[in-house]
Amino acid sequence: MLCRLLLFSGFSLLLISCSSLRPYSYQGEDNLVINTTTDEHIDTVVDIYDAENPCQLEYQGSIQVKPVSMTTGLPVNIHHYLVINFSSSSMWTGDKNMGVNSVLQPEQGFRYQYDLSYKDNIYNVELREINTTTGKSRLRESDVLESCQ
Repeated sequence: MLCRLLLFSGFSLLLISCSSLRPYSYQGEDNLVINTTTDEHIDTVVDIYDAENPCQLEYQGSIQVKPVSMTTGLPVNIHHYLVINFSSSSMWTGDKNMGVNSVLQPEQGFRYQYDLSYKDNIYNVELREINTTTGKSRLRESDVLESCQ
């Protein structure tokens, strides 16, 4: 049993060290909530980019959303480009990947909630903006990045 545990731990460390994902880290106020509802064996990863210059997106890091909900923050008054990735891997069905892009410029005094779902090969991404003072919320469309010249 101990040998299996050590083998599993070593394999896990190898996978983590080989991963190209850099964990997203933000030290400011938590203003972003990500909720997921997915089929079993679906992984959800959100890649975050600084999009102040739409011609040169700057990768800030990735968030692996496990298992259902997590909270983090995004700097306010800056455009962020989020790539929401749903993926699964199975020896029976092979690799499946689905990506959805979203642009968000958070404002002071608001919290943003992404509700992400992937069920029966159908995805849905819903963005809600919540006023932290009044508690009122509204559905919100993704912002638009300026075109790159």
